[in-house]
Amino acid sequence: MKRVSLKRVGILFLLVFFASVLLAIPFHYWTVDRKGFLRTLYPVTALFSSWTTKCSENAPQWQSEIMSFGLWKLRAPASQSAFIDSEGKLHHCESGWQEGLFSSALVTEESLFQYGSVTKPITSAFILSLVDQGELGLDWSVVDIFSAGRSENIPDSFNSITVGKLMTYQAGVTGEAFVEKEAAWCPTRMGELYNQKPWVLKDGVHRYSNLSYCILGALISEVAGGDFRDVINDAFDLESYGVKFVDGPSPEAWVTPDYRYHDFYRDDLEPSFDYQAISATGGLGGSAMGYARLMRDLIDSSLSNHFSQENESCDSSKMKNCYGYMFFRYKPENGKILYLKEGHMPGFSSLVAISENREVFVWVGNSDTPNARAGVIMKEFIDLLSDHWL
Repeated sequence: MKRVSLKRVGILFLLVFFASVLLAIPFHYWTVDRKGFLRTLYPVTALFSSWTTKCSENAPQWQSEIMSFGLWKLRAPASQSAFIDSEGKLHHCESGWQEGLFSSALVTEESLFQYGSVTKPITSAFILSLVDQGELGLDWSVVDIFSAGRSENIPDSFNSITVGKLMTYQAGVTGEAFVEKEAAWCPTRMGELYNQKPWVLKDGVHRYSNLSYCILGALISEVAGGDFRDVINDAFDLESYGVKFVDGPSPEAWVTPDYRYHDFYRDDLEPSFDYQAISATGGLGGSAMGYARLMRDLIDSSLSNHFSQENESCDSSKMKNCYGYMFFRYKPENGKILYLKEGHMPGFSSLVAISENREVFVWVGNSDTPNARAGVIMKEFIDLLSDHWL
């Protein structure tokens, strides 16, 4: 029987030791800082996702380049884009997997993402249709609409909170629509509106507010005499576009949210919002292609006189400075005008952009853009889009 040399035993021991250390390091970081570990691995995820990117025949080259930016800079491992050109032709691109890397179906043009705040232009569109029909006025105050049973003792400050100011974020109502620990008063207990404390905003000053659009959703229910979701579904035939309301953070058969860049949520700790309550402000979802088709039809309809309205005196070279009734106007360094709306939900980001000749571009992805609140990377995305597209 041959004797095993001590040298070989030592080498074997060292190999086992170093292999254990190499395996222990990622296991340690996975258990101690899972999000940090996933962020470190993101370039690998992005590389694999980039191999799956595909676009429809005759899609412009820049659309593929925009998809690459969304993948690498907006950190969306799964995404879609849709572009409707001036001739009405629809082009689309897709990238990534619907759920886990390699372990699920690839994203297709029909895959479903949460839209987040690009829901708001749909809410605005219905408000504007009521205005056109004479059933509502942009100068009507919330007191005109929600004063039943509260005709007295309503603070005078609420008279200045008009429909138009709610739409353009100039109303100054305090509070949140995205509430988890307790039931939100909006949209089911609108009598509590007058217990809130409104800010006093100077003319032309905007303060972004999800609550403003929750109030608008309740207004639609009040004027139209029905549940907000039913009213919007019937008015715009959302089903025909594959657009639908979301009832939870991870609906079955939808693209899975990626929380690695979210400050709080993760796979085992998902949002528990009242998704009915946020229907008017961030409740819709679907594909990029479905949203682009819906938006093109809306701006080609009677809304054509409304979609680009904004304060002409504002400085549109600054992001989110010139809010209109549906979008904000932005003029990048190339001098071209875009009408825009961003959207965010935990694990999702989105953007709709409309040019002056009414071409429509939509991007959706399953990621929280790093440092989304500052908006620096999204501005880079929009500037790149403008340079390539317009």
